[in-house]
Amino acid sequence: MPTDFSDTVLQNPANIVAPNGFVGTHKFFFVGGTGLIGTGYGTPGFTATRVSTGIYRVKHPPVKELVMMAGIAMPSGAPSYKVDQITDGIGPTGGSNSLSGITEFHIRQPGGGASGSAAPSGAGYVLANPVSGTILKLAFFAAPQAVPPGQF
Repeated sequence: MPTDFSDTVLQNPANIVAPNGFVGTHKFFFVGGTGLIGTGYGTPGFTATRVSTGIYRVKHPPVKELVMMAGIAMPSGAPSYKVDQITDGIGPTGGSNSLSGITEFHIRQPGGGASGSAAPSGAGYVLANPVSGTILKLAFFAAPQAVPPGQF
């Protein structure tokens, strides 16, 4: 896995985001009924691991600043899902953070009460394994270097 995004910066420049910043995307495809990740493609250096039911950690090269947005697409006839990016409790300084190189996502579907997560958006949704054919789509802005105050 690369230690920075230097090979990607040339492919997707976005100096309007930050010095040497860039925009990227990545997709992860789920297979089977147990939430396993079959494959993924997009920006180099991204991998995903299923931690437990509905909980996934995405590893990426550490950067100074990273803003990541997630969406989820389901196959026709599949249950509806939503995806939350978790921002507390992971990484060396707590939370999904750019320097740790780890971002955690929870995938949920409508169900009983609130799930075991402290995420406020979890009310009425329970952690769930996505069905085969579901796609986790990520879009992000990254800055490999320090960003001057007020620019990002």
